[in-house]
Amino acid sequence: MRHAAKLSIVLLACAAGAGGGILARTLEGPRLPARADRHDGRADAVAIDGIVMRLAALEERVAVASASDIAPTGADPAARRGDAVAAVKPGRAVPGGETGGGSPGAPPDPAKDPLAGVLGSAFGFREAEALFEALARDRGTIDGVIARLEKEIVANPRSADLHAALATAYGAKTAFDTQPGPEQGTVWAKAERAYDEAIRLDPEHWQARYGRAFGDSMAPEFVGLRPRAIRQFEDLMEIQERKPAAPEQAEVYLRLGTLLKDAGNVKKARETWQRGRARFPEDRRLADALALTEEK
Repeated sequence: MRHAAKLSIVLLACAAGAGGGILARTLEGPRLPARADRHDGRADAVAIDGIVMRLAALEERVAVASASDIAPTGADPAARRGDAVAAVKPGRAVPGGETGGGSPGAPPDPAKDPLAGVLGSAFGFREAEALFEALARDRGTIDGVIARLEKEIVANPRSADLHAALATAYGAKTAFDTQPGPEQGTVWAKAERAYDEAIRLDPEHWQARYGRAFGDSMAPEFVGLRPRAIRQFEDLMEIQERKPAAPEQAEVYLRLGTLLKDAGNVKKARETWQRGRARFPEDRRLADALALTEEK
């Protein structure tokens, strides 16, 4: 029974990839080096206000793409949008009983709508944290947000970003809106499927790969998922090093090194942290990790 309870608790921590770090700071999981649970001031950077208009832009693009599939060629763009755009306009009722907030045509209100400003041209680490935190603050919106995302996916099934966002929402439901036990496992399995679909559509989707690997890394050791998490983080490390550096990428080196150290491979853990330090020389957490395992 204690093992089952522990697994249920850890499922909460692995719930939403980037957002799962919020819970990981208070639940048992891989031991990160000193300061590894801090984001060095990036909390301010995930403020929803700065990206409020991006949701409206994405929703309009999705609606136009969906409507244009069945509209006559050459039809007026406004006519092609029709009810498809109206269905996602701020202020209109949405599944789950919420509204987008504000008056018709106004930007969505982040205080009333957890999706406001979260979805945009790319659903990444900061967007996942913002969505997870919003759903944590207002748990009553989780089912409505899931329903809205599922509806958007019907209109745009090949959007890896939408599937990654859905996985984050399912993760929040796992953490905050399910009873410990089989129900949590069922909901988290939906999050895993959404992450997997995002990866299938975009094999280099950073947030989907990070969320999937993070979930495996937070499972208790007896479940046997740590080796898979190591492989997933190693793959993600290779992927991100082919692209411009972004601050959230330091998390991969931190977590991979910690998993390797806990598995007894201190030498490889240090090599991983050194590799991250070369890419992110200002990240104090990587420096702290190396200092803690400094060879005598």
